[in-house]
Amino acid sequence: MELTIKNGRRQSTYITYVEPIIKTKKKLRLIKYADVTEIIFSSNLKYKHRAVGVKFNRHGTTFEAYASKEVILSAGAIGTPMLLFKSGIGPAKMLRKAKVTIYFGY
Repeated sequence: MELTIKNGRRQSTYITYVEPIIKTKKKLRLIKYADVTEIIFSSNLKYKHRAVGVKFNRHGTTFEAYASKEVILSAGAIGTPMLLFKSGIGPAKMLRKAKVTIYFGY
């Protein structure tokens, strides 16, 4: 079993993975109390299936955040598929039924 343990004590995922990156890399910005609502994809035809940012709500205001290199999507077992679906990625038949704009349907 894979565990996050240091010096015999269990550590949270945040302490193990995120905190060291924040301390060493100045380009990472962590925004608390925000809910991602949609993935933003490139409008460039060469990279049309590439995520370039996200739209999110924080305290009732909608924002857009863009990445210079990559977007990492990690919203859990239920949140990740839901976010992909809301962003127009998934079974085309289901997206049409839900009246979601299809970005990449299969």
